[in-house]
Amino acid sequence: MQGLFRDPALDCHFTGHSGSITQLRFSPEGFQIATSSLDGSVILWNLKQASRCIRFGSHSSAVYGVAWSPKGNLVASAGHDRSVKIWEPKVRGGGPSAVGCYRGINGCRVGSSQL
Repeated sequence: MQGLFRDPALDCHFTGHSGSITQLRFSPEGFQIATSSLDGSVILWNLKQASRCIRFGSHSSAVYGVAWSPKGNLVASAGHDRSVKIWEPKVRGGGPSAVGCYRGINGCRVGSSQL
């Protein structure tokens, strides 16, 4: 058993949120990650270039969940502000589509292969 596992090496180190990260999800193709944070933002990170791609910050309070659509063309975020926001990550400057809810949301998941 000795020598079976080696200590991991740090590949990338990302900074950009001002609050604690609440969730991290890999994109379906595996080249990006999305993080949600208590600071009210979602950040998409490029793993190939070890850089920040896009920061979405239109939630008015903590974001507790983030999810990629199966095709990787949309990102959903769920916030304590009682909203789910749908983002198109490849388009800069476009506003998010939002769906209101009655209670704070603690997580989200996108499951349709049509998205």
